[in-house]
Order: sequence, then structure tokens, then C-alpha cells
Amino acid sequence: MTLLPDFMEFMGRFAIRQSLWNEFQTPALPTRLQAGYPQLFDLDDDLRLAHTQPDMYCKNWFAAIDLFERRGLQSIQAMYEMPNHVRKHTVFRNLMPETVCAFLEGRDRELGPPSLLTFTGTPPASRRCQFVHVEHTQTVDGDRLLLFEHLAELSGLRIGLVCVHVGVSDGTRRFELTTA
Repeated sequence: MTLLPDFMEFMGRFAIRQSLWNEFQTPALPTRLQAGYPQLFDLDDDLRLAHTQPDMYCKNWFAAIDLFERRGLQSIQAMYEMPNHVRKHTVFRNLMPETVCAFLEGRDRELGPPSLLTFTGTPPASRRCQFVHVEHTQTVDGDRLLLFEHLAELSGLRIGLVCVHVGVSDGTRRFELTTA
């Protein structure tokens, strides 16, 4: 297990069956998941991105479902910091201080923010939130690590890390769909 810096927190690891990964590559499974978890995935951005770029978003979707099922955390993903994604951006702005919003909105888009912004309750009443990054390993590259460190300093929040593997590996907990 790789040691994470103090500004990060390991939140879990699980494996997705190869057959579930393959099924996500077709429009049917993301459509069913969106209907089963409308509080996590919207019909506009999330479903469109899952249909057009399934490899990129599959792990984020399953991580969001896992965090919701195990910890009761809602989440927004994919471009929440961009004003043209109105619903997600509104949630983001209601949860984060202005300094964090300005930082993420004004930086170079080459390196994206953490995969998910999780929260409990309904914004703006909710103030318990956390950025969560989804990776296949417990290693975060240098540039992204610097971005996360700065984000943690600005927000006062630790950045969560969830590791998602495709297939079964070394006794890792296996993700199972309980609904949808």
C-alpha cells in the first residue's frame, strides 16, 4: 500500500467484474443506473458522457454508487467546476467557498479536478462535503498531486481516494449492483 500525503485520505478499493465493465460500454446499463440513481447522475451531462465516453466514466459511476450505498454520500462528477454545466456548477458553488470556486474555474483545463464532489444533505444547507478522486491504483501523479494539495489548502478538506479495478485482484472487495 502506497502512503498518501497528509492532505489525502484513502476511502476504499473495489473491483468491477469484467462483464459489468463490458455492459457499461453499451447505453443500456448507464441508462438503467441513471434511472436507479437520479440523485447521482443527471440525464444531460452524466448520461451523455457515459454513452459517448464509457471507458472514461465507468469507474466514476461505480465509485459514486459505492459511496452512496456504503456512506450515504451524494456526488456530482465531470465538469462540476464549469459554469456551462448549470446544475452541477450550482451545487459546487453552494458547497465550496469562493476561493475554491475561483481557483478551479480559472485554471488550465489540462488537469481536471478530483473525479467527484461528494456531500450529504441538500445544498446549500449541506456543508459536509469532500473531493474524491477515482483511480485504478493508489498512486496519484505529480502534477495532479500538486493540484490536489493546493485544493486541500484552499478548501480545508482532505482529498479522498477510491481505487477501482476491473476484474478480480488480490482479495479486493467486489462491487455488486444492488439496484437498477
